[in-house]
Amino acid sequence: MTADLRVPHPRAKRLEVYRSETAPVVDHYRTQGLVTTISALGQVQEVLDRALVAIGQARSTPPAR
Repeated sequence: MTADLRVPHPRAKRLEVYRSETAPVVDHYRTQGLVTTISALGQVQEVLDRALVAIGQARSTPPAR
C-alpha cells in the first residue's frame, strides 16, 4: 500500500492546530505572567513535585513509596 502524499499527515494537522489555536492562548497568558515552564524529564513523582512547587502547592511531606 502506498501513501497518498497529497493527504496531510495527522501529526502535521495537530501541529497546525497548535500553532493557530493553542499557542496564541499560551502567549496571551505568558504576557500576563501566568505561565510557568517546568522540566518534564524524570520520574513521574519528580515531575509532579515540580508542578506542585510551580503552582504553589508543594507537599509538606513526601509521599509514601
